Amino acid sequence: MTDIPLGTAENAPHDEVEVRSSVLGDLRAARAKIGANAAPLTLDFPGYDGKLVLRFKWVSAKVLGRTAPQIARMKDPIAQREAASADLIAATCSAILVREGDKLVSLAPDDTEVSFKDPHIAVALGFPQPSTVRETIIQAFGNEYALSETADRVSAWLEDTTQNVNREFLGE
Repeated sequence: MTDIPLGTAENAPHDEVEVRSSVLGDLRAARAKIGANAAPLTLDFPGYDGKLVLRFKWVSAKVLGRTAPQIARMKDPIAQREAASADLIAATCSAILVREGDKLVSLAPDDTEVSFKDPHIAVALGFPQPSTVRETIIQAFGNEYALSETADRVSAWLEDTTQNVNREFLGE
């Protein structure tokens, strides 16, 4: 049945397609928001009492997979999970923002976006400068459960960027 050429009598277009064109238009518009064209995800940074916020961008699975071989060589499954969570956040976090009332503003005085890749972020958050971005993220979260939960929320959003990723969506 799948090998029937398009446009034959057996699979000719139906008039209902014309009737449903507005629905199809809505579906096309929704599809355009998935993946690279998705609006960013914004989550409170756990442990900072809602004063710091993380903004995430969509990235491809290929980008996320770059550190997979290194993580696979780790013997400790807890270290693997922590590294994978930190690497997902490193790849997707585009900005660390400060909440000032109803506004989100940059940590930088010149309003440039600051992320975990910024070499000064560790000192700005009050801990010694680590040697890698992964270590910066692990120290900034300070809690492997918060790190894992945030990575899980980002991962759920990456799977379907049209979803509002909140605790109800994750079954909590």
